[in-house]
Amino acid sequence: MHGSGTEPGDFIDLDLDMIEADRQQRIRLALESARTRLEAEIMRELRLTNDGNELVLADNEGVRYRATFAPDGRLIVTDERPTELL
Repeated sequence: MHGSGTEPGDFIDLDLDMIEADRQQRIRLALESARTRLEAEIMRELRLTNDGNELVLADNEGVRYRATFAPDGRLIVTDERPTELL
């Protein structure tokens, strides 16, 4: 990263909380727009909730779908099924 108008040795101040909030908002918008398609595909109603700092879609049977962005900007949704297996 290079800051304009800085001298060598200057520190660039990044607001990581704002970066994370922007990431969460982009994931929320993407999940909201994809939720109806996912519901139709799995034939279950999903609700969007927070799990700590992560956003998840969950159904009534305990299946959770965790979302994150890939480095190339794609939204990746991974299912986490409740099991006793490792």
